[in-house]
Amino acid sequence: MTRLLQVFFTLLSRLPLPWVHALGAGLGWLVWWLAPGLRRLVRTNLQLAWPEMEIKAREKLARQVLRETGKSVLELGHLWMLPPEQAIKLVREVHGQACVDTARAQGKGVLLAIPHLGAWEMMAVYFGLAGPAATLYRPPRQKALHPLIIQGRARAGAELIPADRKAVRAIMRALQQGKVVGILPDQQPKQGEGVFAPFFSREAWTMTLLPRLATKLEVPVIFGAVVRLPRGQGYALHFRPPEPALDAPDSHAAATALNANVAAFASQWPAQYQWTYKRWSMQPEGVPSPYQAR
Repeated sequence: MTRLLQVFFTLLSRLPLPWVHALGAGLGWLVWWLAPGLRRLVRTNLQLAWPEMEIKAREKLARQVLRETGKSVLELGHLWMLPPEQAIKLVREVHGQACVDTARAQGKGVLLAIPHLGAWEMMAVYFGLAGPAATLYRPPRQKALHPLIIQGRARAGAELIPADRKAVRAIMRALQQGKVVGILPDQQPKQGEGVFAPFFSREAWTMTLLPRLATKLEVPVIFGAVVRLPRGQGYALHFRPPEPALDAPDSHAAATALNANVAAFASQWPAQYQWTYKRWSMQPEGVPSPYQAR
């Protein structure tokens, strides 16, 4: 299966990006009609995030989300298979580079928080070429994708740090080496590795690792996103320091600040955020999952 996926994404990488995004939008349209479970999940997530939004507007956004999801799948050919020097040419705009440069100049390394938005896989290419860089990753459930993820994220030179018991030590070592370490801040951590904190208006099981490392090591944090430009024109990179800051001594307050920063990105580009993920599946004791009986 891995070999078939490799051939599939390699073929896609040879197509112009506008074609790939058009095909991805078509794939999303098919998913809307042929995958009622996924359609229902997106609707549920959008209702949890914006309960005040008019139903008609939320339905329109849900359709856009699945079109963008289709693009995110098919564009992996360009992000994983193209030579890094060729893939980076798809970045047309960079906003906030100055805050990254300022953070790197401190010489302590940088923690880069990358929400699941747009073409986040491009970050490994961008910082891998700029070097030195590392990224924390969790092996996917689909084992056939694992070799492709390793190949795609490491080919520009970034170190890959698996999210296991040795991860914290590896991240600390990478930071001491002055690396930019990418972390996906909106991925549900394992039991015992997070706290419940509000994401939009509902409690979500949230990682404490990123703010804890930033505070303990006094390492600067930058939030970044790779946003798709319209009509397959390429990508725009956006960087900004966390606002609110993540340096609260209380883990709940720090996690709340972390989620607020992620929500700010998701609110700015709502169609490109990964609303196909069950972000609120873990709930405090006694509170049912919002995905049950739906």
